[in-house]
Amino acid sequence: MVSQTTELAAQPGGVFRQLSVLDRFLPVWIFAAMAAGIILGKVFPDLAPALDSVKLDTVSLPIAIGLLWMMYPVLAKVKYGKIPGIVSNWKMSGTSLALNWIIGPALMFILAWLMLPDHPEYRTGLIIVGLARCIAMVLIWNMLACGDNEYAAVLVAINSLFQIVMYTVLGYFYLTIVPGWLGAQGVALNVSMGDIAKSVLIFLGVPLAAGFLTRLILERLKGEEWYETRFMPRLGPTAIIGLLFTIVIMFSLKGEVILERPLDVVRIALPLVSYFVIMFVVSFGLSYLLKFPYPDTATISFTAASNNFELAIAVAIAVFGLASSEALATVVGPLVEVPYMYRCGWDADCTPTTRSGRPNRSRKAPRKVSDYYDLAGAYNRAPAAGFPCTDESPLSLTPCEGLYCARSKGQVKGKRGMAVSYEKIARGFRPLAELVPAHWQAGDMAAPDGTRLHYTRTGGGKPPVLLLHGIQVNGLVWLRTARALEADYDVVMPDFRGHGASGGLENGFSAEVLVNDTRALIAGLGLDSPFVVGHSMGAEIAGRLAAVQPARTVVLVEPALQNFMAQMPPMDGAPSWMEPIFETIRALKSLPHAERMAAGLRLLPPGTPPWDEADYVSFVEAQAACDPAVFRHAAKLGCLFEAPDVIARIAAPMLLLTARSMMPGAGVEAGLAAFQNHWREGRHVHFEDAGHFLMCDQFERFIMVVRDFLRARGTPA
Repeated sequence: MVSQTTELAAQPGGVFRQLSVLDRFLPVWIFAAMAAGIILGKVFPDLAPALDSVKLDTVSLPIAIGLLWMMYPVLAKVKYGKIPGIVSNWKMSGTSLALNWIIGPALMFILAWLMLPDHPEYRTGLIIVGLARCIAMVLIWNMLACGDNEYAAVLVAINSLFQIVMYTVLGYFYLTIVPGWLGAQGVALNVSMGDIAKSVLIFLGVPLAAGFLTRLILERLKGEEWYETRFMPRLGPTAIIGLLFTIVIMFSLKGEVILERPLDVVRIALPLVSYFVIMFVVSFGLSYLLKFPYPDTATISFTAASNNFELAIAVAIAVFGLASSEALATVVGPLVEVPYMYRCGWDADCTPTTRSGRPNRSRKAPRKVSDYYDLAGAYNRAPAAGFPCTDESPLSLTPCEGLYCARSKGQVKGKRGMAVSYEKIARGFRPLAELVPAHWQAGDMAAPDGTRLHYTRTGGGKPPVLLLHGIQVNGLVWLRTARALEADYDVVMPDFRGHGASGGLENGFSAEVLVNDTRALIAGLGLDSPFVVGHSMGAEIAGRLAAVQPARTVVLVEPALQNFMAQMPPMDGAPSWMEPIFETIRALKSLPHAERMAAGLRLLPPGTPPWDEADYVSFVEAQAACDPAVFRHAAKLGCLFEAPDVIARIAAPMLLLTARSMMPGAGVEAGLAAFQNHWREGRHVHFEDAGHFLMCDQFERFIMVVRDFLRARGTPA
């Protein structure tokens, strides 16, 4: 027997608690870096020419080093395997393109003409800034706001390509053609596409390649869990150091000009402030109305509101000269953008939480936009109506904590005490059909006794992974997990009989029956020694299956560690305390989608944190498709920990994932010991602050642990 030491999964928590002192006081350091740069430029007047004498492309070498330095850690954090799925979402990509290349340049043009009618040179400089879409610092702002890093990388790449093609074209349109329509003299912008392409290749291509190779090589050598929990926490903070270094150098080069014309700087800053505020608010509001998830909304907003001031400054200097008014206008850009974008990143960031992952209620804890944005992003939360908490229940449901408890009112206090209804949030979730990828396959086959067995499959001829669900749900409850694994695996998600689209319980329901059903499915689909992952009831079946069927690995997610049914008195059907749950399940079947999503909130266990849309929708739809009668047969499933001979026959490496128990007591330790004392090769990871559906409560940690375990057994790296 090989019994590995129990491991504790990384604790969840708010972004603020995870930040270093450098990150927490970033506004102070940013303004200090600006001041330091200006002072250096003033005290050492020969410093600026010296720093600017050596260039990489058209940018001062020290600034170029800073830009590459601050972008590399952010791009090393990107999960490149998720990018193909992101690119296929044309609704979000189209929205971003419209904001960046239609609304953004037009808005800057309008503001420049309205606020600087008597300064055509400054006006031209601002228009140059408005045409340059950000490809560098936006990655920092997005990271601070808990945006989607992978989506940010995609938008940066798309904007870079558009920048190569469209910058000169739009420059000619806004600086030559449109002023002519207004009766003013136009300006020629003589910048070639080749020059812009070279700049993009250096300042995006180099750190992008470095980040991609870093993740690719180190994940193969050390695993994703090590990369995310050990390497990135050390590398990530250096991006802020690179940012501060860039700011110091930039303001040391241009600080003297800013000091010489303070009133002009204020005049230039006014349209810039207006631009950043309007673009961010419009982008965030539009994304909210289009029901984009919070991380994507943050990413779209920052890419739309930020600008590539490095390119704008380089173009202004190349066309109009270093001492020109056009160049001064572009230099004021980062003076306004850096503190404002940082502030937006901080306000959009997720709410800080305490060490246990619960909301930080202290007076100093800031409340963020995401406090009341959506179910996945609302971190300042309180209980909501639903799950029964009575003295009859053998489960430990008190004190009632988390979102869902019958003693509360279904609301959460958001920013400044704003009451936010989770029902309203849930009603806006998309139907399940829109969340399931169109290329996935669905099919049916017959069990040995003729019962219909339904399954969903990602396909692709890759190593097979079998995902087995728990009681009262179905195969698509693994939707988010399957989307994360399908790049490397052929993921198969069957519905057990009595669940989902499979047949009913007429021909029986027991552990032996479900194992035989699963074996028939494996044979019928030609799955050769699959990886088997099971949750709850599915974990029981996965373990018993692996004892009689060849498997590469078996992952047991929250199997029973106590005999739940043994704690109940003999009964005919379900206990009375569960009847409200079954009433809700029966009611779900006839409700329209929005109403079903709202009613489904009552079914989540106490202590449940906000779930991702895919997790929540698939869970509620699975409950609606379930036959509540399956619970009457639950006693026939048995408990794997009570069958040490079965555990001992499992030849495949075993990963046991556990969370906090709703049935605390010594029995839990005894159940765990039964696994550890009898498995041949096993590893135990405990998710301390997760509930029974730990793959939904702490998805990122769950998928890292599972993926690393599968990869260690000879699967794709």
